Amino acid sequence: MRGIYIQGATVILMIILLLLSTVLNPTSEETIKFFPLDPSVEFTSADTHLSLVEQTGNDQYLMKWETESQLSKPAYLRQDVSLLYMDGKLKGVKGLWKQEEQKHCSTTRI
Repeated sequence: MRGIYIQGATVILMIILLLLSTVLNPTSEETIKFFPLDPSVEFTSADTHLSLVEQTGNDQYLMKWETESQLSKPAYLRQDVSLLYMDGKLKGVKGLWKQEEQKHCSTTRI
């Protein structure tokens, strides 16, 4: 009977040690960084241009998708995101991170 108590106490002690090691030594890392908005920076221009390159099939097209944006001053870190929809369905996503940039231009064929 005493052996059962010792085994039970050993299992409980191991569980407690495992929980303590997980709590005291977390291995997770922050994956999303937040950069506060700078109220003194604004977009001076933002443009999107779509142009037909060629018709590739019945109701299928090759398009040239150009985006451009400019800030009032260079930003330490910026992300420009463009979404392209056709008939209410998402057809393309562009997202580009830049450091120390004031102007961003991108051309994609879709």
